[in-house]
Amino acid sequence: MEKRNYKQDIADAYNSLISKLEELSTNIEQIKGVNSTFSLIQESFNDTVEKKICEAKRQLSSSQKDTIWDRLVIAFFGQTNAGKSTIIEAFRILFDANKSDEDGIIVGDGSPDFTKTYDEYEMTIDNHPFTLIDVPGIEGNEAEFTDGIKKALRKAHCVFYVQGQDTKPDSATAEKIKQYLGDWVKVYSIYNVRGGVGNYDEIEERESLLTPDKLKKEGLIKDLFESLLGKDVYCGCITVQALLALYANAKFTSQREDLIIAKENQDRLLEYFRSRENVMKFSQFQTLVNLVGTKSENFTKEIYEANKQKIVSLARNVIDSVAKDLETQNENIRDYADKLRKFKGEVIPLISATKREIQTKTNSEINKELNKLKHTIFSIIDDDKNEKKERSRDVQFAIKQNLKINLAQIAEKEIQKLNNKIEIKRKGLDGIKYRQIPVPSFSKSTFSIDFDGAIENLDISIGDAIFGGLIGMGVGAFGGPIGIGVGAVIGALGIAKKVIFGDGGKGGAKEEVSKAIETAIKKVKDSTSPQISKISSELDKQSNEFRRSIDKELNNVAQLRDLIEKNRADIQRFIININ
Repeated sequence: MEKRNYKQDIADAYNSLISKLEELSTNIEQIKGVNSTFSLIQESFNDTVEKKICEAKRQLSSSQKDTIWDRLVIAFFGQTNAGKSTIIEAFRILFDANKSDEDGIIVGDGSPDFTKTYDEYEMTIDNHPFTLIDVPGIEGNEAEFTDGIKKALRKAHCVFYVQGQDTKPDSATAEKIKQYLGDWVKVYSIYNVRGGVGNYDEIEERESLLTPDKLKKEGLIKDLFESLLGKDVYCGCITVQALLALYANAKFTSQREDLIIAKENQDRLLEYFRSRENVMKFSQFQTLVNLVGTKSENFTKEIYEANKQKIVSLARNVIDSVAKDLETQNENIRDYADKLRKFKGEVIPLISATKREIQTKTNSEINKELNKLKHTIFSIIDDDKNEKKERSRDVQFAIKQNLKINLAQIAEKEIQKLNNKIEIKRKGLDGIKYRQIPVPSFSKSTFSIDFDGAIENLDISIGDAIFGGLIGMGVGAFGGPIGIGVGAVIGALGIAKKVIFGDGGKGGAKEEVSKAIETAIKKVKDSTSPQISKISSELDKQSNEFRRSIDKELNNVAQLRDLIEKNRADIQRFIININ
C-alpha cells in the first residue's frame, strides 16, 4: 500500500483555500459599480480577502519550509514559574540520551522570567524522536519575548499549557492565552500541583495526588480552557506534580545552591515514599509520559492534524473576518440600497411629470398666443384705421415668431427644471455620491419645432372679409337697371348683414376670424405633436436608462452580498471536507 504523503495533502489543502479566495477576489472586482460608495464597500471586502490570501500563502510557505515533518514538536507554554522547565527537565532525565549527568540546570531558580528565550530539547521515546520547547512565561515582562513566543508556537504541533496556581487564570491571563494560542493547534492544559516535601510528611497526604479538591480545581481549568479555545482545539487537562517527578529521577548538580537544597529535599522525600518508583507513581507524571509517547509514535499523523488545524483555523478566520466586514458594511449597504430605491422612486415620477408639463404648457401656449391673435385682429376690425389686411398680417407674423420661440423655451425650461430637481435629489443623499444619470437638456438648436407649415397657413383674409361685408352697401349707387338691381340685392344683403350683426359687417368678419383661429390652433397642435412625441420619447428613454442604471446598481449590491455569502458557505464546506 502506497504511503500517504501528508505534507502534499497539506499543500493541496492550502492551495484549494487560496484558489477559493482568489476566485472570490476576482468575482468581487468584476462587479462594476457606478459610484464611490459602492466602490468603498467593494474595496473593503476585497482588502479583507486579499489579506487572507497573503496569510494563506505565508502559512503554505511556512508549512513547506519551516514545519518539522520528521518528529513531533511540543511547546510548553504558560504562566511564569508554573513549572514548565521542571516538566521538561523530568522528560530530559527520562528520555534524553545525550544529557549530562547533572540534572536540574534548566529548572528555574525562582527569579521572574527565568526562561527568557525559547529552548528546544530533542529526545526519543520508544525509538520515536520528539522535541520539547520551553517557551517564556506570559505573566512577567513577556513583551520583549513576544517574537520568540510566537516563533516557538508556530513550530509546535501541539501545546501544553502549564497552570501552576491553584486558581484558574485571571481574565488578563486568559485573554493572553486566547491571543497566543488562538485556535490553530491542539492544546492540553497541565495542572501542575505545587508543593514541597513538607506537604507530604503525613501519611494521608501521600495516599493520592488526585484528591477531590485537586480534581475540582482541574475541572475549573478544563471549563476555562474549553470556553476560551473551544472543543475542537482544547483536548483536556492532565494533573501532575512535576517537582516530585523530577525528585524521583534526578541527579542534582552542585553548581547551584538552590539545587543543593533540592538534593536534601529529594532525600527526605524518598524517605517518606520509600522509593523513587512510589514518588513517580504519586506524581501522576506517567500519564503525561504516556500521552507524549502515543503522540510521538503517531507523529506523522499528529503533524498532519496540527497543520490541518492551522488551515481550518485560517479558513474560520476568513469566515469571521468577512462576516465582521459584512456586519460593519451591512448598514452602509442597506443605507446605500435604500437611497438608491428612494432616488429611483422620486426621479421616475419627476420625469413623467415633466412629460405632462411640456404637453400641457405647449397646448396652453398655443391657445394663449392664437387667442391673443384673434383678439388683436378683432381690435383691427373694430378700429377706424386703414390697411386692416396688412396690419393683420403683420400681427400674424409677430405671433408666429413668438410662438416658435416660446414653445422651444417651454421644453428647454422644463427639462432644465427636471435636471435641477434631480441634482437637488442627488445632493440630498447624505454624503453618498452618485454619478448623475444623464437626462437630456434640449437647447434651441436641439429642440426646434417647425411651426412654419402650420402658422404660415394662418393668413386670415381679414381685409377681404371686411371689404366683402361693406361693399354691398355701396354698389347700389351704380346707375342702370342692372346696377340698381344688383345694388338692390347687394344692398339688401349688406342691409341684412347690418341688421344681423348690427355693426356694418364687422361681426361677420370676426366670425370668419374665429373660425380661422380655431383651424389654426388645431393645425399648430397637430404640427407640434410629432416634436412633443419626440421629447416624450427621449424622456421615456432616459427614464428607462435611469431605471436600468439604478436596478443594475441595486443588483450589484445584491450580487456582492450573494458572493460573500456563497464564499462563506464554500469555506464552511471546505472545513467540513478537510476534517
